[in-house]
Formats: sequence, C-alpha cells, structure tokens
Amino acid sequence: MSGRVHASRGIGMRRSARRRKHRGGSEKAVRGGSGSGDDSRQDRLAAARQRASASAKLVKDLIGLLLVTLVVAIFAGRAAMWVITIGVCVIVGDYVKKVLEPQLRERWIEREVQRELDHEVAAHRHQTLGEQSRHIEHLAAGVAHEIRNPITAAKSLVQQMGEDPRAAENVEYAHVALEELERVEKSISHLLRFAREEGFQGQPLVLADVIRSALDTFHERIDSEGVLVQLRLDEEATIYGDPEKLRRVMINLIANALDAMNERDRRPVLSVECGTNLANDEAWLRVRDHGPGVEPAERDDIWSPFFSSKKGGTGLGLALTKKIIEAHGGQIELESPPTGGAAFLVSLPTRPSSRMEPA
Repeated sequence: MSGRVHASRGIGMRRSARRRKHRGGSEKAVRGGSGSGDDSRQDRLAAARQRASASAKLVKDLIGLLLVTLVVAIFAGRAAMWVITIGVCVIVGDYVKKVLEPQLRERWIEREVQRELDHEVAAHRHQTLGEQSRHIEHLAAGVAHEIRNPITAAKSLVQQMGEDPRAAENVEYAHVALEELERVEKSISHLLRFAREEGFQGQPLVLADVIRSALDTFHERIDSEGVLVQLRLDEEATIYGDPEKLRRVMINLIANALDAMNERDRRPVLSVECGTNLANDEAWLRVRDHGPGVEPAERDDIWSPFFSSKKGGTGLGLALTKKIIEAHGGQIELESPPTGGAAFLVSLPTRPSSRMEPA
C-alpha cells in the first residue's frame, strides 16, 4: 500500500514537473515572440499587463475591504459604513490613477493632435488651392496673349488681302500670316507638352553621356557661331532617370545659353560641368553662359509658363525643364556668377527616389 502511494506521488510529481516545463517553454515562446515584434506591440502588451495588474489589485483590495468590514461590523456596526466608504474611495481612487487616468490622457492627447493635424491639413489645402488658382489664372492669361496676338495679326493680313485680291503684296501677306499661325501652333504644342503627364522610363545613366548627346544636337550651330565649349565632366557621375527627358532638359538649357550669347560682341563661351556630392547620393550639373544674365526682377518669373525675354520665345522651355527635373526628384536653381552671365545648377538623385513621378 505504501509503495503504491509513493509511486502515485512520484507519477504526480513527474506530471507536475512536465506541466511546469511546458508552461515555462510556452512563456519563453511568448517572450521570444514579443521580443521579435515591433515596439508598438510591446507597448500594447505592457499596457495590457498594467491594466491586468491594476484589476487584480482592485479585486484583492475589495476582498480585503470586505473582510475588514466584516470584522468591524461584528464589534462596531456603525463604524462599518465609514470603513466601507473610506476603503471604496481609496481603492477606486488608486484604480483611477493607475488605469483610467493614463487611458484618458492618451485619448485627450490623440484628440488634440488630430485636431491640430486637421487644422494644418485644411490650411495647407487652402494655400495649395490658392496657389493653383493663381497659377491657372497666370497660365490662362499667357495662353490668351500667345494665341490672340498672332491670330489678330493674321486676321488683319487676310482682311487686307480680301480688300484687293490682285495686289502684289498678297503673297508676302500670306507668308507672314502663315508664320503667325505657325507661331500659334507652336505655342499650343508646347502647352500640351507642358500639361501632359508622360510615362517615366527610369534607368541608370552616365550624366556625361547625356550632356554629350545634347551637345551633338548643336554641333553645327556651335561651329557656325564660333562658340568655345568648356567641359569639366566627371565620367563616374551616374544618375537614375529617363534618358530622353533628361536629354530634353540639357537641350533646353544649352539652347537658352546659346541664345543669351547670340548678340554679344565678344566670342561666346559655353561652360558645362558635372559631378557628385560627397555623400554620392546626388549628381549635379551646371550650364553657364557669358551673356547679359537675368535681371533681378525676372529671377522668379523665368519659371512661369509663357514668360520669355527672347523675341519669338514661347516661354515654356524653363517651365517644362523645371517640371521634368522635379519629376525626377531633383532641383534646379539660377545662379548669378560674379563675372556675369547666368548659370543653371541642376541636382539629380543617383538612385531611384520616392519623389519620382510621371513627368
């Protein structure tokens, strides 16, 4: 009989040991899983443990209060109500301080933060809509100006041709009218290109190759005008972008530089250089001319559509250039060298950027 009892106790102890081992392994697994989770999950688990501990302490305190109240009620019945009242107030106050107060504080903070965010979003949306409205008004005025003037001139010439169909000047009038209509067509074509959202074909590029490809387009003009081209190119400067769109950017910048030096008495000098920053996360290029430069009053207007200081210019070249560069996650800015002329500095990411979007 004694052997059976000892055997039963041994079996029970082994089972208890296995259960404790199993529970210990489970707890380690839970701790290991929570350790591999993110910080927010750990915070939630800590808050849940705090609430559970507070709830357990509340139940324990209430049981203790009931026992004390029972003892007091046996010896002094009237004092029992005071004990209950004071004990309940202390226990409830402690529970509110440890559990309810942090939750209410978090809710109030979240409510205030959300209110401030809603206010900031509404203010930003209002500002953005205002800027877009002013931009659309400016764009509409530019479109009206660029289209109305050539059409008015062509209409006047056609009317003169109608007054005397056999006049010798009609051929010249017709030629000028066609030139004015071609100007309208050119403006509309540039406007559609500026407004259109095009696909983005990003790939690794050597910046020096893009620059040379754009310079090849102006080979004949550079030779005929005697332009001295100064190149300082970093052959290892690479970028990530659309080759055709970035080539278009370079063509616009080089064309502007050549046009700015077209009426200068001295020999025109075009400087183009490129490189990378110290962190090697951005590449830069600079196109500089030795022309008259940009007037201070026009520095902000040169990026606006239909603004042009050149005779016959559409005013969309720099606006389209800026749009393409920003779509690549880059920036462009105007520099005023102390020796005169103008320089455009472009920075582009060397790797795919989250800011990249269709241009």
